[in-house]
Amino acid sequence: MIISKTTAAPAFVLAIVLLISGTVFSQDRVFVTTFPGISLTVPVTGSFDLMASTALQYNTVEKDYSDSNFPAAVNYYDFQAGAVYKHTQILQFAAAWYYRQTDPYRNGTAVENRFWQQVSASGMLSDLRIRNRFRLEQRLITKGGKTEPVRWRFRYLAGIEIPLQGEKTDIGEFYLTASNELYLSLNNPRPAIYSENWVTALAGYRISRKNRIEAGPAWQLQVRNEKKELNHSIHFQISLLLNLNFAKLKPKE
Repeated sequence: MIISKTTAAPAFVLAIVLLISGTVFSQDRVFVTTFPGISLTVPVTGSFDLMASTALQYNTVEKDYSDSNFPAAVNYYDFQAGAVYKHTQILQFAAAWYYRQTDPYRNGTAVENRFWQQVSASGMLSDLRIRNRFRLEQRLITKGGKTEPVRWRFRYLAGIEIPLQGEKTDIGEFYLTASNELYLSLNNPRPAIYSENWVTALAGYRISRKNRIEAGPAWQLQVRNEKKELNHSIHFQISLLLNLNFAKLKPKE
């Protein structure tokens, strides 16, 4: 399978158009946000990394739906820290703790402590990098001083990365990346089993061998209640991905 750069770029633009236009005819709630974040990876050994990341989501357009007001304000901010074990260059295992505060400094604010475990597999197909990620989550949500029963969720992500110059992305070069991630809620309380979906279409730039920046739109679909009414969110994401490889460790073969 060979995908040329002249084919990949128009396909990527089409993905962005479809991503954004997917909400145009919807009668459900639609939100527009910005979503900046930063991620750090610190190698400890050739096969073991520590990682941390933080991000916030800001609602850029005030909305009113069914007597509910959604101000132009921070929807949530989050932080996570964990570890990655690189079994091979293809197969990796990871686990982390994740903290989120929703609607900070407003009535109805909630705090979530989440624990997740994942397996990811990636490889090359022609000049495309293909990625699959399987994640299991345990979510503890506290609201009004009361913690709800643990919520279990499964997530599956499929993604690709396309270099724009040559067979791989070198320092100072751009690339395209796209992904689709589905969410399955495994127990009650839940609005639906298939409860959420994220689609992203990003452009990336390799600052150095291990450091990158990525930016572009994402479409988030959420089932918000048992009537299967939906939230559509269009996010503009920008992420700085840093690798602090002080020891210049050699990857495990």
